[in-house]
Amino acid sequence: MSETDNGFARFPKDNVYERHYELDMPAGRVEVGVRCQNIPTDGFIEARMPGLSGETAFDVPKMPVHHANMLVIHPLTFPEPFRATMTIRYYLGSQVPGQSASVTPVVIIPFEDLR
Repeated sequence: MSETDNGFARFPKDNVYERHYELDMPAGRVEVGVRCQNIPTDGFIEARMPGLSGETAFDVPKMPVHHANMLVIHPLTFPEPFRATMTIRYYLGSQVPGQSASVTPVVIIPFEDLR
């Protein structure tokens, strides 16, 4: 989540890392979420993404990482395609994430909607 290989070597103020992801959202049904991989369970995550007209469409308030490979997903529907910026914050606990750790956005398009 930073400029280093594992993304967790440097933390800005207060051991909180924030990253902004540009996402191309399709029209129709999607599932939007945050995926943790190998994240220590003493940390926290938080995420937000505005919708098409600027209102908050996806909101994960600060929550504990309950499982090292946690996935938080919300179903959404958009009337037309647009570009959105998802902001993800990871709050470091007492354990520093290892080399294979990551916290990333997820966009899932249901199979039946791919036709």
